[in-house]
Amino acid sequence: MARMIERLARATALTIAACGAVAAPTPCFGQETDRETWQPPEKIMDAIGVKPGMRVGEAGAGRGYFTFPLARRVGDRGVVLANDISTSSLDVIRARAEREGVKNIQIVVGAVDDPLFPEKNLEMVVMVYVLHEVERRVLFLENLRAYLRRGGSLVIIERNTSGGATHQPPFMTHRQVLETVREAGYTLDRTETFLPHDTIYICRARELGANRGSLRDPVAGRALVCRHGGDRVSVRPSSTEPVRQRSDGSAPRQSAASSVSAGPTKQSA
Repeated sequence: MARMIERLARATALTIAACGAVAAPTPCFGQETDRETWQPPEKIMDAIGVKPGMRVGEAGAGRGYFTFPLARRVGDRGVVLANDISTSSLDVIRARAEREGVKNIQIVVGAVDDPLFPEKNLEMVVMVYVLHEVERRVLFLENLRAYLRRGGSLVIIERNTSGGATHQPPFMTHRQVLETVREAGYTLDRTETFLPHDTIYICRARELGANRGSLRDPVAGRALVCRHGGDRVSVRPSSTEPVRQRSDGSAPRQSAASSVSAGPTKQSA
């Protein structure tokens, strides 16, 4: 009996250590037992505008926490391209889809810097707890642009704090996300902050060759300084007009169109 109690105590200690015990209740990344209470797919899909018939890519689908709700929402007339670089995670999605008779999920094995979606007309690409895992984030997002149709949305869900030392690699700060999407050629449409632990960023790709306009931070209510042609532009929260200051800044960098090849992708979730 004493030996059994000792084993249970050791197992409990290992579990606490793995999840990063903290004073405030924090969801253990990867544990999905109560994930729907703090990251409910249905409410998220309502907020980001997932509708029946849509063609949606999921970059870093992991084992499919968000994949199957997406598939149910888009229905038989839509499709979900579940991408990851982990074939073992994608095997979990494939097996569950076969077991449950889900026909509208397509497995896509991707590269580290490119999701390799087999379509270039996606209405939306979703990244749930993925961007912080990507080493070359700007390059990845630049390559991802090739798969979005004109006016398509990039949806990024990240923790609303940096995550500290309890998760490695650490989650991105709010400003890091904004700076990354801006540099990769996207404009921030809006954010959603109704989730207890996360921020949802809804972005759209700028037209290739378009000037970098001002990107306001709707969460903090402050303006970001961006490039607009050769001018340095800042937008003040109390004003709708940009304030220009001449500078010798170089022209915005354009992303090169990536080649597309059929296959799978991943990151986490």
